[in-house]
Amino acid sequence: MKKLLILFYTLIFTLNISAQMSIYFQQGEVDVKVPFVDIDSITFNPVESNYLYTQLRIHNVNNTSTDLTLADIDNIYFKDSDILNPADITTQVLISYNGNSISTTNPLAGNGVSISNTGGNVVVTSTVAGVEYILSGTTSNGSFKIYSDFEFKLTLNGATITSTFGPAINIQSSKRVFVDLVDGKTSTLTDSSNYPDPLTATEDTKGCCFSEGQLIFMGNGNLLVNAKAKHAIASDDYIRVISGNILVLEAMRDGLKSNDWIIIDNGYVSINATDDGIQSDRGHIIINGGTVEVTSFDEGIYASYDPLLEGDYTIKPYIIINGGDITITTTAESAHGIRTGDDITINGGNMSITTYGARSDGMKTEGKITLNGGTAIIKAFAKCMDYGTLIDNGNVVTCLY
Repeated sequence: MKKLLILFYTLIFTLNISAQMSIYFQQGEVDVKVPFVDIDSITFNPVESNYLYTQLRIHNVNNTSTDLTLADIDNIYFKDSDILNPADITTQVLISYNGNSISTTNPLAGNGVSISNTGGNVVVTSTVAGVEYILSGTTSNGSFKIYSDFEFKLTLNGATITSTFGPAINIQSSKRVFVDLVDGKTSTLTDSSNYPDPLTATEDTKGCCFSEGQLIFMGNGNLLVNAKAKHAIASDDYIRVISGNILVLEAMRDGLKSNDWIIIDNGYVSINATDDGIQSDRGHIIINGGTVEVTSFDEGIYASYDPLLEGDYTIKPYIIINGGDITITTTAESAHGIRTGDDITINGGNMSITTYGARSDGMKTEGKITLNGGTAIIKAFAKCMDYGTLIDNGNVVTCLY
């Protein structure tokens, strides 16, 4: 038991834990999964007179708790839920576009997956798990919409989808979606300039590639996005780029837009946006690596949640840069390079920020800016950095005026 506690504390305090990680408590044949995002604190209860702990109590953010008997725990391990296990995919469904028509290979027809097509507009309804949908071919007046009860893999195998009404890809599922960009292939998504009326529409449609759930990009292929009406890539949950080359050629609004957080681990992300480049409404933004190039009219990278207006002080709209090569250019009068209402932390990476607006700062926050490592060259028309508190632990920022 003592070894178990030492192992637990070591894992907690030495790993770089992200919100996508979960703790698994192995009890014989049963694994108890606890997502980090649900945890408020962990204590050992109760404490006996001889100071031996008998239970592990997990306090959740919703004011509930879970008790586990320490003697029953055989192992504790961590898992990133955003890393797809190939063994979880058991069936492939192929959809190939050819103008207004499609050809399909659907082993689950009549057994959980139905596919309909109206002039190139494909609608998939799925009630089964473990499915990979592979899109290929070309349509100049089509789209892909899916309703799924389970998480799934969406593989873009050189598909070119141009919609004439709304999103090119419309995922009406709150489940996790693994978007695989096939190596050596380029897929292109283009939405229409007209969308369903938001006052009468029964479904949310926020962008050219939209999902109600989590969007996780993987693979080493190319994805080109032309958003002529709304955001380029949008999620009502979170967006994570593990790998791949994503080029937002145009976005009438934001390039990447999430309700929760946005994480870029690696790959190449290039954004040309009329509004914000990368924006998170109610969460944080973390860049761990890769190449990120943002050209935006408004904010470059923006964690926009304001607890004073919204009233929920448990949400921390922070921004962390751990690595990568990042270039940001903004042009509007008050368009800051990096902006948040909470903290900005620079731990590594190489940044170049240029703002042309008369009231545009390089980095702006009402909270704290912490500079630990990396390099940042900032050429701002207004302030290089505007902050509540500055903690400068290294010669990180060079301000050019």
